[in-house]
Amino acid sequence: MHMSSAALMENISVLLSNANMKYPTIEETRLSRLLILKEEFGSVAALAEVLGMSNPSQLSQWINRSPDSKTGKPRSINSASARDIEKKTGKPSGWMDQPVYSDNEKLTHAIDILTGLPKNEIEKIAGIIDIYHQSEEKIINGNGNSK
Repeated sequence: MHMSSAALMENISVLLSNANMKYPTIEETRLSRLLILKEEFGSVAALAEVLGMSNPSQLSQWINRSPDSKTGKPRSINSASARDIEKKTGKPSGWMDQPVYSDNEKLTHAIDILTGLPKNEIEKIAGIIDIYHQSEEKIINGNGNSK
């Protein structure tokens, strides 16, 4: 279905007015990334081995957010540990600090970013999206030949 630029702008305006994103803390983000690595490597023990840890208890404490015996606060991954984990698992520097969003949250986040743009910039984006949809329709309909 083809949507005009005006209709697309109206939809974006409605979405922008409803944007309400919860941004995760760095502790939540690093925990989410650690859980991804646990799945990627198959288990806490396997990940601990890749990280060169003789005992996976520290990983379990991070995952379970066990309270620190001195502070009582949940254990979390500090920046030095995050960089070390990235290096040893082949992830780019800063990967542990990049929030993990569901597809719905990604859309909401993108919309949240758009709220700071001037109207003319949003109109340009809508035009680009409209052109993309038009070219997609030509491909689907089998008449993608240029004239």
